[in-house]
Amino acid sequence: MYVYLVRRLISTLPVMVIVGMFVFSLLYLAPGDPAAPSVADRTGSALDDLLPGANAWAARVLLGLAEATGDPQYRRRAEAALGAFASVAPAQGLRAATYLGAAQQLLAAR
Repeated sequence: MYVYLVRRLISTLPVMVIVGMFVFSLLYLAPGDPAAPSVADRTGSALDDLLPGANAWAARVLLGLAEATGDPQYRRRAEAALGAFASVAPAQGLRAATYLGAAQQLLAAR
């Protein structure tokens, strides 16, 4: 029984290698980026809904890290994150509350 099981397991190895090479070659030869459609189909809002927006909250955390560590790299990343949504935030009203709070924290740190 063990001999049969070992033979079957060994015989599956070439099949797995061939299938893996086939799938890799299909992905390699396919035009475009395979991850691009998932990014383009993003349906979540960058601003607040029922929960605070993740981008604005990340900017607040980065500002806190910049203040705690003194590393200007964190501040630059927070500025970039907030700058990406600067054009849409004023028209969003209450939905931009976390964003505006992070922007206020950024301006207060200057």
